[in-house]
Amino acid sequence: MNNGLKYLVVMKPGSSHSSPQQAALFKAAELALKTNASIEAFACTYLTDKEMNQHSSRQEAKRTTMETLMHWNTNEIAPVTKKGIAVYTHIEWNSEYAKAVCYRAKAIRSNIIVATKATGNDRDDNGHDHNDEQILLRYAPCPVFLVHPIKRPFGGIVLAAVDTQTMDDAHHALNNAILAAAFNLAEDTNSKVHLVCVLDEEKAVATHLGFEYLEDVSAEQAKIAERFNIPLNQVHVQLGNPQVIIKERTETLDTDILVIGTKARKGIAGIFIGNTAEKVLSKIICDVLVVN
Repeated sequence: MNNGLKYLVVMKPGSSHSSPQQAALFKAAELALKTNASIEAFACTYLTDKEMNQHSSRQEAKRTTMETLMHWNTNEIAPVTKKGIAVYTHIEWNSEYAKAVCYRAKAIRSNIIVATKATGNDRDDNGHDHNDEQILLRYAPCPVFLVHPIKRPFGGIVLAAVDTQTMDDAHHALNNAILAAAFNLAEDTNSKVHLVCVLDEEKAVATHLGFEYLEDVSAEQAKIAERFNIPLNQVHVQLGNPQVIIKERTETLDTDILVIGTKARKGIAGIFIGNTAEKVLSKIICDVLVVN
């Protein structure tokens, strides 16, 4: 009997369970053991017209392809089910893999989507790549946990990136969601929470920090530590480029999980502008929990 938490794991067809590409499944299983959650292993497939023509009929092509994928998915989750975790499989026929994941997560009211993080110029046998990550971040109905292929055990530092310069209701709510996720994750994994707050240089000057910014940074650090009841040495406030500072802080702290927020830009603005979460993802080497 679980407590109702559901993790939707994005499987990587064509890879074996020993492959780094299945890191999401085993990291989700590790977390599920601590939170008593259930897991749904999601896989999706689709054939082009050219691939369809290699079969006796389109119906036969779809049937055999789906059966093969279901068999593969069932074999992949076998080591996890042996741990006593409730694991289910679900496969779909859909050419838009990432959007199918989002629709499924909404349908089952998933608490989190867990996927293996794309690195470098990654593109798997089914054509899934960084574009799928962008779609997940922009359309997911719940937080997205991107697991780095390099295995790291839970139980270190959870770094939450917050924005205290922009104080509108949307940013305030996002900060609260980031912090809640970070503290919950730290409690579940016996980790320690650190906060990083980057003061954008242009915004700092605009708000009259000017040449006295060093003194103001120290004051901001103390204010954040008091506001969130976190020891001063676990709060890191710096002036500069958010993408650069967040990446550097994950490295200096040897961070296990970065928790960051996204406003989920959509449409043309999202394509050309993007946001800090998306730009940071490809540059860091730890797991990332993206809260929307």
